[in-house]
Amino acid sequence: MIDYKNSYIGKNLNSLSQAGNTAADGDIDVSISGRIGYNMIVNPTKFWKACRWVVDGTFGIIEGKGHCERAYKIDIGEVYTSGGKWYWLSLLSIFIITVCSIMAPFFYLPVYLKNNK
Repeated sequence: MIDYKNSYIGKNLNSLSQAGNTAADGDIDVSISGRIGYNMIVNPTKFWKACRWVVDGTFGIIEGKGHCERAYKIDIGEVYTSGGKWYWLSLLSIFIITVCSIMAPFFYLPVYLKNNK
C-alpha cells in the first residue's frame, strides 16, 4: 500500500473528491469515498454498491481493498449524507465515472508495465 495522502498529488485528489461531493449536495469536508463508505453501512443500495465498485477498483491498485470503508473510518466524526435526491446522485455518478476513468490508467499502467517487462 502506498501512502499518498500526505503527498502533493494525494492532497489534491482529496480536495477534488471533497469538491465533487460538495457539488453533489454532500458535506464540504467529506470525500466521495467516505460518503460511499458511509452509505454502504446505512443505506447499501445498488447505486452505492456500483459507486464502491468503481472507486475501490480505481484506488485498489495503490491502496488495496476497502478504500471507501477506510475513507469513512478515517473521518467517522464528519457529517455524512445518507442517500440523496436522484439528480444529486446522478451528478455524483457522472463525476465518479469521469474522474475514475481518467485516473485509473495512471494508477494501473505503471503496475502493468512493471509486471510485463
